[in-house]
Amino acid sequence: MAIAANALVQIQLIGSCFGQRIILTHWLSSLVAFPAINTYTDDLNAVLDQLAMGAADDYVTPYLALMPQQYAIFAMTAQAITPVRSVKVTRAINPPASGTHASPATVANDAAVLTFRTDLGGRNQVSNRHIGPVPDSVSDQGLIIPAYRLLMGTFATRLLSPVAPVGLGGNMDAVVPHVKTGTKNVLKTFVAQDTSRVMRRRTVRVGE
Repeated sequence: MAIAANALVQIQLIGSCFGQRIILTHWLSSLVAFPAINTYTDDLNAVLDQLAMGAADDYVTPYLALMPQQYAIFAMTAQAITPVRSVKVTRAINPPASGTHASPATVANDAAVLTFRTDLGGRNQVSNRHIGPVPDSVSDQGLIIPAYRLLMGTFATRLLSPVAPVGLGGNMDAVVPHVKTGTKNVLKTFVAQDTSRVMRRRTVRVGE
């Protein structure tokens, strides 16, 4: 069974730093369906192929440019959420890839924030992505320096750009999902916030 038109697909970049599991979640959707002969696994693997390091719509490289060297990403996942929840497809990054920012981090929960918006008004038309832990040199008493905000903009632009997995015959757009109504809207713009925030992360348990 292929992924249907207007399906919501959840993408996650999964890594760790200072013993904390760090997951960045993003959502994509397409107005067209994948070929009917495909399976969910075929489709989700095609999406991950397009987003992998070095691929046409690489999410990983611009994300790592924001992260300190103590951070390491070890997996990407893709899962159809609606209208039918699929199995989650996991793509291991082996060996894990470390953050490439020149400055180290010493604070585990200090995060920069990307705020995305649709072209409609309302609080439910806003979606945030927390980036962290941020390198020490980019946060000056809670203010994010301009050079780092430019790097944030590079990553945000990539997240907003349409994704065209092989075989889809169309684009997948970045969206904000609305859980209560089961609807979604396409994200159009972003702001790299100029202040850092405290992010919540769970401690990685033994064996994880």
